[in-house]
Amino acid sequence: VLTTRDSDKWFSSLNKKHINMLINPRNHLYQGKRPTLENKDLFIKKYESYNHDVIKYFENKNNFIHIDIEYGLSWDPICAFLEKEIPQTSFPWLNKS
Repeated sequence: VLTTRDSDKWFSSLNKKHINMLINPRNHLYQGKRPTLENKDLFIKKYESYNHDVIKYFENKNNFIHIDIEYGLSWDPICAFLEKEIPQTSFPWLNKS
């Protein structure tokens, strides 16, 4: 399952979450940099490249689902993919700002 969202919204969330952390996020992906407005392009480029590569790798395979959360989150696509019944509870969304 790959979940994606608008790149600018993703960066804003990442920047807000990691701004006070002592450890740099994903040193191997982001060249040891913290997310700041000065290196926003680097982070977004890596994010979009990663998502593109994952989608390309799983192209035409039936063991993959891509969900763009900009269109909302619901049980429907995930349960259909997993061939499971839809739960009678709301879809969980942690860390919603």
